[in-house]
Amino acid sequence: MSERKARGPVGDGTEPWHGTEGGYTNHRCGCPRCRGVYNEAQAERAAAAGDRPIPEHVDPDSYHAYRYYGSKTPGALAANAARRAAQKARQRASTT
Repeated sequence: MSERKARGPVGDGTEPWHGTEGGYTNHRCGCPRCRGVYNEAQAERAAAAGDRPIPEHVDPDSYHAYRYYGSKTPGALAANAARRAAQKARQRASTT
């Protein structure tokens, strides 16, 4: 398995892609300018998505409703907790 490069400032800061989303995503730059622009864009996307209605074919108490539509019903929260517990159990089983 290859190691991932840690994010940090790349170049001397004069490259044309500094301070853009592409600087953070494509060039893996972690300077404050690139990180800030990326975070602002992510916040704009999240705000634009808003509260999307859950389609009829998706159970509102399922993990998918929690993950993709932000459903916070007790059933969806329980489904997400069960998914996390199963994932942890699989990880523990694979290490033994």
